[in-house]
Amino acid sequence: MFPFRVIQLLLLLSLGFSINASCGDYDDHFYTCCSGVLHKGGDQECCGDKAYNPAFNTCCYNVLNKGGDLDCCGVQAYNPAFNTCCSGVLNDGGKLGCCNYEAYNPSFKTCCSGVLNIGGNQKCCDTKAYDPSTTTCCSNVLHKGGNQECCDVDAYNPIEYTCCSGVIARGAGLSCCGVKAYQKSLQTCCSGALNDGGGQQCCGVKAYKPSSTTCCSGNLNNGGGQSCCRTDAYNVSTATCCSYVINQGGGLACCGYDAYDLDSYYCCHGKLQEGPC
Repeated sequence: MFPFRVIQLLLLLSLGFSINASCGDYDDHFYTCCSGVLHKGGDQECCGDKAYNPAFNTCCYNVLNKGGDLDCCGVQAYNPAFNTCCSGVLNDGGKLGCCNYEAYNPSFKTCCSGVLNIGGNQKCCDTKAYDPSTTTCCSNVLHKGGNQECCDVDAYNPIEYTCCSGVIARGAGLSCCGVKAYQKSLQTCCSGALNDGGGQQCCGVKAYKPSSTTCCSGNLNNGGGQSCCRTDAYNVSTATCCSYVINQGGGLACCGYDAYDLDSYYCCHGKLQEGPC
């Protein structure tokens, strides 16, 4: 058989009563239990140990405020149509922007890194606001003149100048060779060094024309279209490179450092001889 207390609790539940360890047995249609305190009136919400009707009150961090369906700003309730909450501080005026703790109208002011500036809908340069049509911001430095480009901390007009690694040079649309600006049709940049003559190839820091010169491991050799034997150039039709040594005669085989004719000699253990090995 069930103990009498269990039967009593089941009977109370069947009659619509609630059972709460802190408030005991009560009918939640007529009472509300909040943190161990029983209040008259059912179907209410709790704000700490207080019961309330959300249609007439608003609970903000366990503090009960008059007025229903409001927003919270810390422990204060407010109507967003008439007030603006900024970082827990309530400001007059609804639907405004926030700049730290202060509310503002973006049509008349601009917030830059927590600092309010007079003039709305502007851009920011660190804590200062500016009009990009009349001013240019470069690395948090303001310059007179709008719609310019930045070269490090300086502003420049790309129609008249070129920026190369933070250095401004006169002339638009130029190429850069380190910090120097140049015209590709007149000069060639090789590893940061400018050479006279445009459209050339590079051999280290020197420029050359492949039609008249051959580059071998950073060394320039007279004569174009040749092959390389380490740093020296040679003509394969008249010479043979064996272990970085140039031998007279083209199309020969190698035996160590020596070149030889397969029809006349044999290479035996790195040495040439007339008979078989």
